Amino acid sequence: MSAQNKEFYQEEQQRIAEEHLQAAAEIGRMSKISLEKLTELLTLFYVFLEFVQEESHSILLSSHITSDLEKAADYITFIHNGKLIMTVSKNDLVYNYAVMRCKESQFLALDPSDIIAYRKRDFPTVPN
Repeated sequence: MSAQNKEFYQEEQQRIAEEHLQAAAEIGRMSKISLEKLTELLTLFYVFLEFVQEESHSILLSSHITSDLEKAADYITFIHNGKLIMTVSKNDLVYNYAVMRCKESQFLALDPSDIIAYRKRDFPTVPN
């Protein structure tokens, strides 16, 4: 990354951080989080922000809340029962993968090479 691009990136990250801090302050006011607790959270946020400015640094977030991951992650790794399923960039994931809910007959019609992982759930049928 060129010095000019890195500077632009850092300025953009700072602008985004300030927007998030303003939102956090508003949430703190609305939820009546103590000023001390809010200050601790914001300090931690700044530490993380400074840490990730170095491209060789990463922060591991573990979450099932996909909206959090969409906002914060560059890469997403799927782990299931301790087994690494895949690691892809967020953009690759958004544009090239999907979660599919379907009937068993539809699932069986899929090409097995298109399936990375699946979970089968049986739901009770509703009487007519």
